[in-house]
Amino acid sequence: MDTAPATGLTLALAERSAALSYGDLPDDVVQLARQCLLDWFGVTLGGSAEDGPLILLDLLPSADPGDPRSATVVGHGRRLPTLQAALVNGTSSHRLDFDDVNAAFLGHVSVAVAGAVLALAEQRDATGPELVTAFVTGYETACRVALAIGPQPYLRGFHSTGTVGTFGAAAACARLLGLDAERTAVAFGLAASQAAGLKSNLGTMTKSFHAGKACENGLLAALMAERGFSAGTDAIEHSQGFAATAGGVCDREAALGDPPSGWHLRDNLFKYHASCFMTHSMIDGIRGLCASDRIDVRQVSQVTVHVGELELGACAVPEPATGLEVKFSLVHLAAMALLGRGTAVIDDADAADPEVVALRSRVVLAEDGVSGGPTRVDIALHDGTVLHAAHDVSTPESDLAAQQARLRGKFRGLAVPVLGAARADALLEVLCAPGPPAGARQLLALARRPDGGQATVRSVLMRAGTSKGLFFHQADLPAPGPVRDALLKRLMGSPDVLQIDGLGGSRPITSKVAIVAPSDRADADVDYTFAQVDIEGDGIGYGGNCGNISSGVGPFAVDEGLVPAVEGRTRVRIHNTNTGKLIVAEVPVRNGRAEVDGDYTVPGVPGTGAEIVMDWASTIGAKTGRLLPTGSPVDSVTLRDGRVVEVTLCDAGNPVVWVRAADLGRTGSESAEEIDQDSALLDTLREIRGRVTALLLPGADWRRVDDPASPGLPLIGLVAPPADYRTLGGGSAAESEMDLRVRLVFMNRLHESIAGTASISLAAASRVKGSVVASVALNRSADTLLIGHPSGVTPTRVRADTTDEAPYVRFDLLGFSRTARRLMDGTAYYPSAG
Repeated sequence: MDTAPATGLTLALAERSAALSYGDLPDDVVQLARQCLLDWFGVTLGGSAEDGPLILLDLLPSADPGDPRSATVVGHGRRLPTLQAALVNGTSSHRLDFDDVNAAFLGHVSVAVAGAVLALAEQRDATGPELVTAFVTGYETACRVALAIGPQPYLRGFHSTGTVGTFGAAAACARLLGLDAERTAVAFGLAASQAAGLKSNLGTMTKSFHAGKACENGLLAALMAERGFSAGTDAIEHSQGFAATAGGVCDREAALGDPPSGWHLRDNLFKYHASCFMTHSMIDGIRGLCASDRIDVRQVSQVTVHVGELELGACAVPEPATGLEVKFSLVHLAAMALLGRGTAVIDDADAADPEVVALRSRVVLAEDGVSGGPTRVDIALHDGTVLHAAHDVSTPESDLAAQQARLRGKFRGLAVPVLGAARADALLEVLCAPGPPAGARQLLALARRPDGGQATVRSVLMRAGTSKGLFFHQADLPAPGPVRDALLKRLMGSPDVLQIDGLGGSRPITSKVAIVAPSDRADADVDYTFAQVDIEGDGIGYGGNCGNISSGVGPFAVDEGLVPAVEGRTRVRIHNTNTGKLIVAEVPVRNGRAEVDGDYTVPGVPGTGAEIVMDWASTIGAKTGRLLPTGSPVDSVTLRDGRVVEVTLCDAGNPVVWVRAADLGRTGSESAEEIDQDSALLDTLREIRGRVTALLLPGADWRRVDDPASPGLPLIGLVAPPADYRTLGGGSAAESEMDLRVRLVFMNRLHESIAGTASISLAAASRVKGSVVASVALNRSADTLLIGHPSGVTPTRVRADTTDEAPYVRFDLLGFSRTARRLMDGTAYYPSAG
């Protein structure tokens, strides 16, 4: 960029702004500007349904759709007068605190500029190159003003996004309006008199309101200047101007000098955690340690985070009470990182998470760090080991293609829940299309909420074994976190005992989800995540896997083209992300599709189907790493009423607690009504589950066994010797046809048959000498366990040899067969945000 003439700073910056053209922009700067707009649309859509923007929308009257002075409200079906649209969109864009930053600016440049320039560009029908040129003008000007006044205003309590950001918005809009240097300087004078924003409001809705006001005020300043409104043209450097009143320094040389990279935009930093950027180095440092050293948080005695003055002034909320406050709490975010909690979306539930709150007390801030450099973290363990990390996320990405790919994923995670997959992808492709950038009207037309208020997502409804659930491509859903969880619950119709407004079937076995994607692992074909959606409550659990739903993953992968179909039988290697274990499915295939017809029977499923053979031998220690997590084949649990009950906790497929039915005064042949209406029994089983969990986690509160993060885990089942009984379908199960009876209780209700993972755990426990299961099972066959459950008798394959080392058993066969069938595929609808 040319050296400015020797005039006042305000006018010098105005001359630079007015002179910039699209032809002056290097290709990489254009690409970076487009990436900033890509990120802006994502975070704005994600924030559009949050409380702050919704309050503004409730207060502001809508504009007539045909009013030429109106503009689109992103993520909604409404239009507002242009200034108010800039206000709302600017507020939405900063609401999640997930937007980009620049170290020179000490804040968020894009959100202070983009909302203003897009509203004006839509009204004036600006071209894509004009939009990009205006955006870059605003971005560069904002950074130069920030360098002129230095960091002191920020340290004193001014929020740069609201104060300096107003100049960026004014510069961008003045450039789009084609104002000359004199009129642009006037716009800066008007912007200076409106610039505001206090850090005392960090952690509240008002922080995002700062970005909205910067957009509105900067746009208003440019429009007033265009109309001939007067203002001083030395508003920055005047003795009573912006620099003097904000901080007392006006460094002309710093403002007008070019950065080492040539353009401030080249130093833009995108965010991948929805918290203050000054917390990101710490988060990534802790995650790196957890990945390399596999830290057990129970062994952590203290975490020390070394921070400087800037971090202490912005991110030291000691006990955050809301999701907004969490974003500015180093101690809370450190605990979240240690526990592996997601940070793509942070809400009030994260602030109240009892595990995070407990661990937070072990995090201390040491005031000996250097702001702007690597954040040092020390994690001390009870055994005296101290782990160290020093991480720095403040270096811009040099590989713009890799950055684009990461931003595309971030965009989809934020946009899909609001617009639906089809509309979000259409906007994404326009934003990223090669060639000249798209104009504002084309972009904003796609950023409106779909007509009718409903969004869509591609899905498949499958019956798999004795369960039924929705199957998704991972790419069609938001990234893991609260946004995705809210979408899945909405699709199922939870929380509601009937799930009447969703696709769930009001039973735990029909309120399940499978999320499938191609795997990067050499030993797996697909990654599969299981989710159990609570029915009456607001929880969703990823703590374990579902064996029945797992049997549908192979057919889904074949039919969706995720694996090559091999005629006759296709072997699908499934990496279950919930447990980290590998499952192998042998899927019958005919004419390139998963076969459905066959003669295999699954008790609890009418008719017959094609047999899918599932190998679960690799799932020993699915959650705890050991077949017998307590180290013993049998444990004694003392209940509140003084009773002592013998149990076996066996972790294969999923961890399951097995109890003799007779020890609780039951037969093992009880019906659903007899168990589901027996509150005393259910309370006892919950207590047993909780107390067994506490054996593994000393100090844990057994009453929290139904944590929403893993409802129903560990599972629990009553076992009894073989006997005749009536099945749920009215038929009979004969003693001679089974090795034992089981009544599995899942999410505090009787399972209508037996969970696939529970049958794996039961079969494994039947071969453990001294276990509760072995004490009642006949084990008629060396390689099969015949399980009598409420719907009939199901075989599970198991073959084991004794060994000399605990648990003194080794399995060379562990699995079962199921059938599965695609019931429906297409588009699922759900109400879009707002």
